[in-house]
Amino acid sequence: MVVHFKCYDDYYNIQIVSEAYYQKYFSKDGQGVLGAYPAAGGDTTSFNLLSGNHQIITLDDLNSSQAALHLKARNAGIIKKEIWRDPAYSTCFTDKSGDIATFELDILERHVATPERSTPYT
Repeated sequence: MVVHFKCYDDYYNIQIVSEAYYQKYFSKDGQGVLGAYPAAGGDTTSFNLLSGNHQIITLDDLNSSQAALHLKARNAGIIKKEIWRDPAYSTCFTDKSGDIATFELDILERHVATPERSTPYT
């Protein structure tokens, strides 16, 4: 999945710029479950990036184009990965319960404006 990180101080909005959730944002729903949702202005969830020892970092702090990091939703907890078994086995991401999720990042470009492509990245 290809995403664009839009920075506000040390918080980021994360926009999906690849298929199948093109131009949606990672955001939490009313139950705190992370999903892909349309832009909602100030209600779109923003995130801190956290290092392996849970310190707030920015993309500029990363010396490499690859990194493993955690996400913390603004005014909430660190994003965790949980397996739901009902009604079917599925994985969800929430700040409520589960194991802390580690996200693997491959940085393709730095310091780019919001993508204005009319087609998704592949």
